[in-house]
Amino acid sequence: MSLDATITVQDDAVASFQLRELAASVSVLEDVATSPELSPDIRIYRGASETIRVTVVDADGEREDLTGATVYFCVKEDIDDTAAVIELESPTNITILSQLVAASKGRADIELEAAHTSALDPGDYLYDIWVELASEKRYAVMPPAMFVIAEPVTDLA
Repeated sequence: MSLDATITVQDDAVASFQLRELAASVSVLEDVATSPELSPDIRIYRGASETIRVTVVDADGEREDLTGATVYFCVKEDIDDTAAVIELESPTNITILSQLVAASKGRADIELEAAHTSALDPGDYLYDIWVELASEKRYAVMPPAMFVIAEPVTDLA
């Protein structure tokens, strides 16, 4: 499920960015909650930076402890492609937030940098998010969904 919110950095008003929160079940894909007004699809402008916050919950809706876990984010042009156009893994470009604080337990931030999308053609891609817990159990926390790269009006190249 996806919730869009705009977050502005308050300390010096340095930057603002889009924050998406994706919550999904860790147990099985069928447990992923869906709602007609919310979508797991991601839309980003080519060459833009974005932080995607993922909250991993278990089948009971409780936040999963990500201590010792690895989070994976993958974008492909087609689900059958062997090569990804974007492939990120924690701790590089994916930060698992403190699991000792209730507000951040089960959360990870996927940091998309401008370089990840600037060379890609605008269009529709597919993405998914996986987590491998410290117990070595692996779960698809976000099944394949649309990752849309849009062409910006302003060319920052």
